[in-house]
Amino acid sequence: MIHKIAICAGHYPVKPGLQANGFSEHDEAVKVTKHLEKMLAKDGYEVRVTGGKLTDKVASINNFQSEIAIDIHFNGHEDDRVGGIETLHSGFLKSLRLAKCVQKRLVERLNRLNRDTKIGFYQGDPKRGLLYFLAHTHCPAIVTEGLFLSNAEEAMMLETENTHILYATAIAEGINDYFIESLRRSIKETATN
Repeated sequence: MIHKIAICAGHYPVKPGLQANGFSEHDEAVKVTKHLEKMLAKDGYEVRVTGGKLTDKVASINNFQSEIAIDIHFNGHEDDRVGGIETLHSGFLKSLRLAKCVQKRLVERLNRLNRDTKIGFYQGDPKRGLLYFLAHTHCPAIVTEGLFLSNAEEAMMLETENTHILYATAIAEGINDYFIESLRRSIKETATN
């Protein structure tokens, strides 16, 4: 069975997201996405890279009938000392499991502070509901927030292509872990029935 995975670079050229320390969030996410697409295809996955407006990305993911979806971002904070890595999920079990697998690998590969997994509320406010990407995809979905562009030390890591490769490698490893874990659960459930 070939797993179908959708990936996208956060934001889009017209609205490129965070601009800090000489870096554009969308541009950096595109670099990671290109590496990730190649890695996943090499691992035998069927990959769809989506782009454009958020509504178009989500529609493409749902039309593709993806098994999981990853939206790649970078973070920012008004306090430029804040840094680390976090992964946002919908709160549903499979999304949480995927987030934990990817977060673990991101922290290992990028060697930054583990800010853990969190439910991805719009502007961090539960009253405003889930982020559109997490609320409207028909499969387990996560938003990775690897490194803070507002933190000069973390932003400067992006001066080398190796950081983009490490970010992509971590996501690919987390995806592999997720599918292995899912298979183990399925086998265990079948054996107990």
